[in-house]
Amino acid sequence: MAPQLSDFDFVEKIYLSGVAARADRGVHCLPWPEQAVVIAWWAKGAIDNGGFSYLYESPVRIDDIERAFREVGAAIAADACVRSKQFFPRGEVPESLSAREALIKSLSNDNGEDPWHDCDRAVWALEDFDSSVANYVRSHPENFQL
Repeated sequence: MAPQLSDFDFVEKIYLSGVAARADRGVHCLPWPEQAVVIAWWAKGAIDNGGFSYLYESPVRIDDIERAFREVGAAIAADACVRSKQFFPRGEVPESLSAREALIKSLSNDNGEDPWHDCDRAVWALEDFDSSVANYVRSHPENFQL
């Protein structure tokens, strides 16, 4: 009998089995359940690697990320996305990457710390993210090759 995959390995296998290749054509071309997994999985990795300042250095739509986190059962991460917008003027993330990068740089203090630390910590503290995403995938077998 083959050993059971961890939740992380299960989702990674689903992701690599075809979802990633189809997402390369544009994540918004995927059905919503697949979009939610791809967006949440990618965003969690970006935040884990560099926090929200790193995430915001990419051409992301934070509202899509918030919706994806909420969809896969990661409400704490979704709430952190909502809070992360408060550091931008009027709570609106600039569409222009150069304008966004300039704002991020201006928000960082002399020690290189940015205002998103509390949002980062909320996401970093998630212990059940992989399980939430795996359960979401299992609850949508019509969208994923299980």
